[in-house]
Amino acid sequence: MELRLDYETQLKVEKEALRLGMELSAYCTEAVEWCCSQPDIGARLAARLAAKRAAMPAPDTVPDIPTTFIGTGTHVQQLAPQPDSSQNKPSLS
Repeated sequence: MELRLDYETQLKVEKEALRLGMELSAYCTEAVEWCCSQPDIGARLAARLAAKRAAMPAPDTVPDIPTTFIGTGTHVQQLAPQPDSSQNKPSLS
């Protein structure tokens, strides 16, 4: 399972796992198992997602954001646009 966490959240999770003397993967497993045992977790998660969506800007006000990234959740590198090399090729005729 892949988890995508922002840097601050990842630090908190790692710190808590260390405090409990657990491997990070074991701590995350426990967290997921706990969530599954909560009878109202679906409703709580749906409310949280709805609140996040409501706080997002309207689609026409979202700035252009490059969509090509490589790296892990905490080490992301934006790839630079590649120049159009077809314009620089010499003609064969």
